[in-house]
Amino acid sequence: MTSDQAPQPPVTDRRLLRQNVFERLLADIIDGTLAPGRRLRDDELTVMLGVSRTPLREAVARLDELGLVNTAPNRYTRVAPLASTAIFEAVDVLIALAPLVTNRLTERLDEDALLEVDFLTRRIERLPADQVARAIGILLRFAERSLDDLALLPSLTSSTMVRLIRYTAQRPGVLLVAGGLQPVMEITQALQSHDVELTTRLVVAHLERIGQAVRADWNPEDLGYPSDNDESPR
Repeated sequence: MTSDQAPQPPVTDRRLLRQNVFERLLADIIDGTLAPGRRLRDDELTVMLGVSRTPLREAVARLDELGLVNTAPNRYTRVAPLASTAIFEAVDVLIALAPLVTNRLTERLDEDALLEVDFLTRRIERLPADQVARAIGILLRFAERSLDDLALLPSLTSSTMVRLIRYTAQRPGVLLVAGGLQPVMEITQALQSHDVELTTRLVVAHLERIGQAVRADWNPEDLGYPSDNDESPR
């Protein structure tokens, strides 16, 4: 069998591969495994992830769009600084979007979705007290799945939320100051009650507390890179 005759993987498999590479890099940047300033070199990452350059570069392009990596063509690609003033803009955007998101989400809570919310609530209740970022991520992924047929709202929410999640995942004290797990559990309980007004009020209040906690925790050093100035080609 020639290479032209060899069976090609289905398109869905290629899409899944690209998504898996993106999610792996995203998770490693959010939790700090790939630290701010870390160079993302193609040769190193293709070996680590066991993929070719194409899905890797597509994943990096998506991360660049989210503001999680910085690139200089033919020079370097590196993980973006932990903090930027865009975090405060993200909080404001999320507060503005909260009524629309909670309205759309609540109106889609059929019997199956409510069972999932109940499961998620019990899952969050079992998390250690310092795993607030993980609890928020669980709730956010549920919202994304529930709204994934919409064209704009999920991408707006995700793109603004991801920087905030990254910052708070690496500064867990911020979310503890903002109330810990309790506000997240209250939001899931409000969803179960189909109370749009209460859910919106709880989400907005929690975001406002997170914004205040981030400002109190703010360290200008997080706006830059570590002392490593290596900008050798990737």
